[in-house]
Amino acid sequence: MSVKSSKFILNSLILAFSVPSFAQTSDMSEHIETIVDAKPLERQEPKYPINAARNGQEGWAKVSFVIDQNGNVVDPVIQDSSGLNSFEKETLKAVKNWKYSPAMQDGQPIEQCQMEVQIDYRLSGESGVTRKFQSAYQQVLDAITAKELELAEKLLSKMADSKMWNHSENSYFWLADSMYAKEIDDMQRELVGVNRALASGKDALNPATFLYLLTRQFALFTTDTQYSKAMQSYKQILQQEDNTAVVANLEPYASQLQNMLQGSEPLIHSTKIRTSGSTYHELSRESFALHINEGELDEVQLRCANKRARFTASENSEWRIPASWGQCTLFVTGTPDSQFDVIELGAYKGQI
Repeated sequence: MSVKSSKFILNSLILAFSVPSFAQTSDMSEHIETIVDAKPLERQEPKYPINAARNGQEGWAKVSFVIDQNGNVVDPVIQDSSGLNSFEKETLKAVKNWKYSPAMQDGQPIEQCQMEVQIDYRLSGESGVTRKFQSAYQQVLDAITAKELELAEKLLSKMADSKMWNHSENSYFWLADSMYAKEIDDMQRELVGVNRALASGKDALNPATFLYLLTRQFALFTTDTQYSKAMQSYKQILQQEDNTAVVANLEPYASQLQNMLQGSEPLIHSTKIRTSGSTYHELSRESFALHINEGELDEVQLRCANKRARFTASENSEWRIPASWGQCTLFVTGTPDSQFDVIELGAYKGQI
C-alpha cells in the first residue's frame, strides 16, 4: 500500500504562558543507593480471547505496572491498545499474576515502579492485508482526497464497528483514521491514530509509511508539548533508512526542543482526563504543579524507577522530585474530560 505524501507543518515552538504562583511543599525523601532490578520468575501468557480468535482478530495492549516488595505486580494500568477491549482485559488478568524477584537496595527489597510492556496478540499463519480491507481502506483515502469528509467519517465508522483486523490491517486502519483527523484539524485524534498505527511495529507497514508516521508523531508530540516523547520519535527517525530529507527538515526543530528541555523556562502541557478516568504524562523537569481549568481531579501518582508517591491533586502545591529518582511518569485520575495543565519547572532530568 502506498500513502500519499503530506506537507509537514510544525506549529511555533515558542511558549507564551503565564505561570501562577504555587505554594511549595516539603521535598520528598531523596535517599537511594545501588539498585538491583527486579527479575521475572513467572510470566503467564495471556489467554487469546475466544471471539477474537474465531474472527481472526489480532491486536495489542500496553500496560504500566509496579512490582512491589514481594515481587507481585500491583496497580496495572492500560496505557493504550489496538482498540479491542478483550485484549485489554486478558492483558490485565495475565499481568496481575506475574511474579518477580523484587528489586533490591542494599540487600533490602524495594518497589520497582516504572514497568511498561506491550503484549501482542498474533494468530498463526500469514498476516497480510485482505482484499476486502484494502478496498475499504482505499475508499476512505479516496473520500479524504476528494474532501468528502462526511463520507470518510461514515466509512471509517463502518470499519471501526467490525474491528476484524490483523496487525497490518490494524496499523493501516489507524493510519487512515489519523489522516482523516488531520483533515478535520483534530490533533488529539490524529495523535492517537498515529501512535496506534506505529504500535504494531515496522513489519506491519512499508518503510515509507513507517517514516511518515514517525514524522507526524514528532510534529504532533511537539505541538502537544510532549517534548521528551517528540525527542524519542526523532531518535527513531534517525535510525530509519532513506531518512536524509526528513532529518534535514526536522533537525532545527529537534535542536530547539533540546534547548527548551534543558533550559529554565517552564514547560506547560495541557491535557484532559480520558473516558477511562485517568491520563498520564512523562515528566522532563525536577518539579511540577497542576492548574485545573475545568472539572475535578482526584489522585496524582508519580511513578519513577524505584520510587513512587501518591497524593491528592491540588492547585496550591509544587511537587519536587529528588534528583536520584530520575525521570518519572505522572498518572492523574479524575472526572472524565476534566481539563488541566501540567506545569514543569526547574532543571531537566535525564538525557537527550
